Amino acid sequence: MEIIFRLIFHRNIDRAFDIWQALHEDDNDPKTFIVSRQSDGNFAIRAGTDETMDTLLFPFRPDIRSWYTSKTVRTTESFGYTYEETAGLKYPTTQTEKTALMKNIGHIYGSLAKFIRQSKSGKPTAGAVLLPQAHIIQKVVNNNIPATSASLETLITEMPLKNALLEESLQPSKPFLKDLAPNNKYLEWLTNIKAEKHTLEGAYSLHVFLGPPQEPNVELWAASPTYVGSFNPLGQLSETGCSKCVDDQRDHTLITGQIPLTIALVERYLAGILRDLTPESVVPYLTSELHWRVVKVGVSFLSLNKH
Repeated sequence: MEIIFRLIFHRNIDRAFDIWQALHEDDNDPKTFIVSRQSDGNFAIRAGTDETMDTLLFPFRPDIRSWYTSKTVRTTESFGYTYEETAGLKYPTTQTEKTALMKNIGHIYGSLAKFIRQSKSGKPTAGAVLLPQAHIIQKVVNNNIPATSASLETLITEMPLKNALLEESLQPSKPFLKDLAPNNKYLEWLTNIKAEKHTLEGAYSLHVFLGPPQEPNVELWAASPTYVGSFNPLGQLSETGCSKCVDDQRDHTLITGQIPLTIALVERYLAGILRDLTPESVVPYLTSELHWRVVKVGVSFLSLNKH
């Protein structure tokens, strides 16, 4: 599980950087690419050498006659893959391509602020992407269904077709998303986490739930209806060969992170569980329903905390 997570984690960084390149990379802007100087040097680069876009990336090579450089791997397509958002783009992109990409990102991901604006403008399907999970949460809570991956699979199977779902949805009748921002403002809610990075003898994960985490299989926690997100420090074992990690272990270095809660709370608002996003509604709910678990190497390690 840890290996799979690390692959997903690094792939997501790769995807995010690919999107950043498409939106910001500019050959005419000297700040686009940073030139750094190797202070200590390594087996391939002498100390004091400037590293640029043309520096050879030893030991990685496309063939026996050449080596990769940052310039030759500007696009993921150099390695035979791409991402939905940036497929077919070459860098630097044109302004027309940047504008189209921004519009596509907004279409794929959306945002609560965007959904609220659409709701205020009278769009009946504003935030419809949130409705399936809202219906699942509503059924789990109202019918006292266990919050397990099996329950989620069953509820998804029983989910009405899209058109029927919209017709019987919680919109356009109450509650409206526009009511969450009566003065064009709403509160964002998130968990702030501070933890020792290299503890529990290696990598561990902290998982947050809004509702009791009842899924017995740790590896399926993310498929639980009440699952919200995770915090993953990527710590190292005490016998690691990473000198900085050894120093951090000695110093008990702390790291911080956040897990957003707002969308999960809005889903509960749409499900009729929360009145709004004000502290008067949310704080009592979080006091009762915010749970966390810590996992080390796929084993449930620590019990819940309700605060």
